[in-house]
Amino acid sequence: MFSVPWQLVLPVVVVAVALVLYCLVDIVRTDDELLLHKWQWTLAVVILVPLGAFAYLLVEKLGMVHSPGAPPGELDTRPDLYFDPRRR
Repeated sequence: MFSVPWQLVLPVVVVAVALVLYCLVDIVRTDDELLLHKWQWTLAVVILVPLGAFAYLLVEKLGMVHSPGAPPGELDTRPDLYFDPRRR
């Protein structure tokens, strides 16, 4: 059977765990309005390792969400960007 040496796997696991822990601590400590609720980001970061952590960092920390009324170059993470199915 094919086996991967632990010397190659260990650094990847350590970096993934560090990234998840950083995001979880940041989610808990932030007082800012987040695009998703804190529990939703926590679930995404824990379940979708490392994609959830990357999504959190891109969306919340770098502000990779476009505001509907803003010019294309301007980014915004205002809470009024929540999806509301009643609004059409």
